[in-house]
Amino acid sequence: MGESGNHRWLRLMMSYKGDDWIFFERAYLSYDGNTKEIIFDKYDDKKTENSGGGVWEWIDLTVTKDVESFLREFAKSKKAKMRLSGKYTKTRTLTYNERKGILDVLNGYDALEKGLK
Repeated sequence: MGESGNHRWLRLMMSYKGDDWIFFERAYLSYDGNTKEIIFDKYDDKKTENSGGGVWEWIDLTVTKDVESFLREFAKSKKAKMRLSGKYTKTRTLTYNERKGILDVLNGYDALEKGLK
């Protein structure tokens, strides 16, 4: 979440950390049979790093209203997953605390937005 003057915005970061590159070019969030592709520019939005035998690949994006709406349901679900897919694929289930953290950020964002009105 960010703020500048009276303008606020949400950010979404999806990341992979491991021993081997996955070279992801697509990102997905899913819950209860609902899947949302997270659109990003692989040249402008994707970052990579390596150090000490580990690799990191991530995207950090401004959240659109469409993605925000999806995240609200995604975070409430019992089984929410993220997938990063490219040359190789990594899928993982988010923990309860990760889902709760998303809800906490969304609730904080809502509170800040209400404060503007």
